[in-house]
Amino acid sequence: MNQTHTFPTLAIDESARLEAYTKAKYNIEAFSAAAGISLCDAAAWLSQPLIRAALKAFDQLRIDTLLRAADDARILCIETLTKCVNDVVDPAERRRAAALLLRVALRPLGTRTTPADDDRALDAAAANRPTPARTPQP
Repeated sequence: MNQTHTFPTLAIDESARLEAYTKAKYNIEAFSAAAGISLCDAAAWLSQPLIRAALKAFDQLRIDTLLRAADDARILCIETLTKCVNDVVDPAERRRAAALLLRVALRPLGTRTTPADDDRALDAAAANRPTPARTPQP
Protein backbone atom coordinates (compact mmCIF):
# COMPACT_ATOMS: atom_id res chain seq x y z
CA MET A 1 0.00 0.00 0.00
CA ASN A 2 2.97 2.32 0.18
CA GLN A 3 3.35 2.44 -3.58
CA THR A 4 2.95 5.64 -5.55
CA HIS A 5 0.63 5.30 -8.50
CA THR A 6 0.87 7.58 -11.49
CA PHE A 7 -2.40 8.00 -13.31
CA PRO A 8 -1.69 8.93 -16.92
CA THR A 9 -3.08 12.14 -18.33
CA LEU A 10 -5.84 11.35 -20.81
CA ALA A 11 -7.46 13.51 -23.45
CA ILE A 12 -11.02 14.61 -22.67
CA ASP A 13 -12.57 12.10 -25.08
CA GLU A 14 -10.41 9.28 -23.65
CA SER A 15 -11.45 10.25 -20.12
CA ALA A 16 -15.10 10.20 -21.20
CA ARG A 17 -14.66 6.74 -22.72
CA LEU A 18 -12.93 5.48 -19.60
CA GLU A 19 -15.84 6.84 -17.56
CA ALA A 20 -18.28 5.03 -19.87
CA TYR A 21 -16.27 1.81 -19.49
CA THR A 22 -16.39 2.01 -15.69
CA LYS A 23 -20.13 2.80 -15.75
CA ALA A 24 -20.59 -0.30 -17.92
CA LYS A 25 -19.02 -2.27 -15.03
CA TYR A 26 -16.01 -3.16 -17.22
CA ASN A 27 -18.26 -5.13 -19.56
CA ILE A 28 -16.88 -4.64 -23.08
CA GLU A 29 -20.20 -5.42 -24.79
CA ALA A 30 -22.13 -2.95 -22.63
CA PHE A 31 -19.37 -0.38 -23.06
CA SER A 32 -19.33 -0.67 -26.87
CA ALA A 33 -23.12 -0.27 -26.97
CA ALA A 34 -23.06 2.74 -24.61
CA ALA A 35 -20.17 4.39 -26.47
CA GLY A 36 -21.77 3.70 -29.87
CA ILE A 37 -18.72 1.87 -31.19
CA SER A 38 -18.21 -1.63 -32.51
CA LEU A 39 -16.97 -4.41 -30.28
CA CYS A 40 -13.73 -4.54 -32.30
CA ASP A 41 -13.20 -0.79 -31.83
CA ALA A 42 -13.87 -1.16 -28.11
CA ALA A 43 -11.31 -3.97 -27.90
CA ALA A 44 -8.78 -1.91 -29.87
CA TRP A 45 -9.34 1.09 -27.60
CA LEU A 46 -8.91 -1.04 -24.47
CA SER A 47 -5.68 -2.46 -25.91
CA GLN A 48 -3.99 0.94 -26.20
CA PRO A 49 -0.99 1.21 -23.85
CA LEU A 50 -2.18 4.51 -22.35
CA ILE A 51 -5.65 3.11 -21.61
CA ARG A 52 -4.16 -0.10 -20.17
CA ALA A 53 -1.87 1.99 -17.95
CA ALA A 54 -4.84 4.10 -16.79
CA LEU A 55 -6.87 0.98 -15.98
CA LYS A 56 -3.96 -0.60 -14.14
CA ALA A 57 -3.38 2.54 -12.05
CA PHE A 58 -7.10 2.85 -11.37
CA ASP A 59 -7.32 -0.80 -10.30
CA GLN A 60 -4.37 -0.43 -7.93
CA LEU A 61 -5.87 2.69 -6.39
CA ARG A 62 -9.14 0.83 -5.83
CA ILE A 63 -7.30 -2.07 -4.20
CA ASP A 64 -5.41 0.32 -1.92
CA THR A 65 -8.66 2.01 -0.92
CA LEU A 66 -10.30 -1.32 -0.14
CA LEU A 67 -7.30 -2.46 1.92
CA ARG A 68 -7.41 0.78 3.91
CA ALA A 69 -11.13 0.25 4.58
CA ALA A 70 -10.45 -3.36 5.61
CA ASP A 71 -7.70 -2.19 7.98
CA ASP A 72 -10.07 0.35 9.53
CA ALA A 73 -12.70 -2.36 9.97
CA ARG A 74 -10.14 -4.67 11.61
CA ILE A 75 -9.08 -1.95 14.02
CA LEU A 76 -12.72 -1.39 14.97
CA CYS A 77 -13.16 -5.15 15.35
CA ILE A 78 -10.11 -5.39 17.62
CA GLU A 79 -11.37 -2.51 19.77
CA THR A 80 -14.85 -4.06 20.02
CA LEU A 81 -13.54 -7.54 20.84
CA THR A 82 -11.15 -6.11 23.43
CA LYS A 83 -14.10 -4.40 25.10
CA CYS A 84 -16.04 -7.71 24.98
CA VAL A 85 -13.17 -9.63 26.56
CA ASN A 86 -12.97 -7.06 29.35
CA ASP A 87 -16.74 -6.72 29.91
CA VAL A 88 -18.14 -10.24 29.42
CA VAL A 89 -18.74 -12.16 32.64
CA ASP A 90 -19.42 -15.65 31.27
CA PRO A 91 -16.05 -17.47 30.96
CA ALA A 92 -17.11 -19.42 27.85
CA GLU A 93 -18.16 -16.25 26.05
CA ARG A 94 -14.98 -14.51 27.19
CA ARG A 95 -12.89 -17.37 25.71
CA ARG A 96 -14.80 -17.15 22.42
CA ALA A 97 -14.24 -13.41 22.21
CA ALA A 98 -10.56 -13.82 23.13
CA ALA A 99 -10.05 -16.54 20.49
CA LEU A 100 -11.65 -14.35 17.83
CA LEU A 101 -9.58 -11.39 19.00
CA LEU A 102 -6.41 -13.47 18.55
CA ARG A 103 -7.48 -14.47 15.04
CA VAL A 104 -8.04 -10.87 14.06
CA ALA A 105 -5.00 -9.46 15.87
CA LEU A 106 -2.51 -12.03 14.58
CA ARG A 107 -3.01 -10.93 11.00
CA PRO A 108 -0.83 -7.95 10.02
CA LEU A 109 -2.69 -4.96 8.66
CA GLY A 110 -2.95 -4.83 4.88
CA THR A 111 -2.74 -8.60 4.41
CA ARG A 112 -5.33 -10.95 3.01
CA THR A 113 -5.66 -14.39 4.55
CA THR A 114 -8.22 -17.15 4.72
CA PRO A 115 -9.66 -18.70 7.89
CA ALA A 116 -7.41 -21.72 7.22
CA ASP A 117 -4.37 -19.39 7.28
CA ASP A 118 -5.61 -18.00 10.60
CA ASP A 119 -5.99 -21.52 12.00
CA ARG A 120 -2.43 -22.41 10.95
CA ALA A 121 -1.12 -19.23 12.61
CA LEU A 122 -2.99 -20.05 15.83
CA ASP A 123 -1.69 -23.63 15.74
CA ALA A 124 1.87 -22.38 15.22
CA ALA A 125 1.51 -19.89 18.08
CA ALA A 126 0.11 -22.65 20.32
CA ALA A 127 2.97 -25.00 19.37
CA ASN A 128 5.52 -22.40 20.52
CA ARG A 129 3.86 -21.95 23.93
CA PRO A 130 4.99 -24.21 26.73
CA THR A 131 2.29 -26.69 27.72
CA PRO A 132 1.36 -26.35 31.39
CA ALA A 133 2.16 -29.43 33.44
CA ARG A 134 -0.86 -31.46 34.38
CA THR A 135 -1.30 -32.66 37.91
CA PRO A 136 -2.31 -36.30 38.21
CA GLN A 137 -5.90 -36.86 39.26
CA PRO A 138 -6.38 -39.19 42.26
